[in-house]
Amino acid sequence: TTATANITPKALTMFGAILASKTYDGNTNAVVTPGTLNGLVGTETLAVSGAGAFGSKNVGSYSVNTAYTLSDSGTGASAGLASNYTLANENLNASITAKALTVSGITAGNKTYDGTTSAPVSAAGIVKSGLIAGDTVTVASSGVFADKNAATGKTVNLTSTYAGADAGNYTITEQTSTTANISPAALTISGITAANKTYDGNTSATVSTGSVVKSGLIAGDTVTVASSGVFADKNAGSGKTVNLINTYAGVDAGNYTITDQTTATANIAQAALTMTAQNASKLIGQADPGFNATYSGFVNGETASVLSSASVTRTGTDTAANTYTGVLVPSASATNYSITAVN
Repeated sequence: TTATANITPKALTMFGAILASKTYDGNTNAVVTPGTLNGLVGTETLAVSGAGAFGSKNVGSYSVNTAYTLSDSGTGASAGLASNYTLANENLNASITAKALTVSGITAGNKTYDGTTSAPVSAAGIVKSGLIAGDTVTVASSGVFADKNAATGKTVNLTSTYAGADAGNYTITEQTSTTANISPAALTISGITAANKTYDGNTSATVSTGSVVKSGLIAGDTVTVASSGVFADKNAGSGKTVNLINTYAGVDAGNYTITDQTTATANIAQAALTMTAQNASKLIGQADPGFNATYSGFVNGETASVLSSASVTRTGTDTAANTYTGVLVPSASATNYSITAVN
């Protein structure tokens, strides 16, 4: 009355399944969207899901073995049908593309002018926006100022390199610049000299920068010094103070804070002045007339009013009742003149 036989599951095929490419997210998860089932009997329906995993979490192109699971999709005539069918796994192709990573927070340190564009750079406060937790991407940065000159808020151009196990999984938007200050270097001026002169009635001084010393000047830099000076007063004397006024030029002058040489010393020698007594005569028994002198050598419009104790005196007496010849002797003193007296 009975016999036995087997009913084997029917093999189905899939059309149009999709394995989604993705942006790197640090895992191997793959999203499979099944296509249309071919081979179902009559009006039967089944639900199908697919699962797979990329062979690595890293960026690249992959062929993923996708496993399908069939399940009942309804009740009634479509209930309990999943066991009547099989659906083979298939390989689907997809890619993991690099994730965006933005680097910021690299800083440059201020420095004192040193004649170079080198900049001290720090990544201590670096921010890696978009980095997945647990991933390793290291950043090494160096920088140079846009130019060597002293100024505030100067642009520092950055060059960065990236390493670490996960660096290849990111498309990196670099921080290309930052800012920092270069403060002027200290420069001390010395060695400016003033020349001795003979008293000329004014305070003008001749100044030389031929032996100037620029302590702190960086090799190759150009800072020029022009200097003028005046004596503290016009009077003759030794080791007199000459007050200096200096100006600075050259392409690198602005890169230094300059400590001026403000004074030098020099001598003002007395000017030569000749005081000549004028001849005079009188009769025996008469009082002496007024004796006078002439001068040669006054400078800058000066007159005998600048002399101290200027006088002309005579030698001898006139008691004899005959002609007498005496000598008229001039004398005077002055701070600013060396006086030669002519009798």
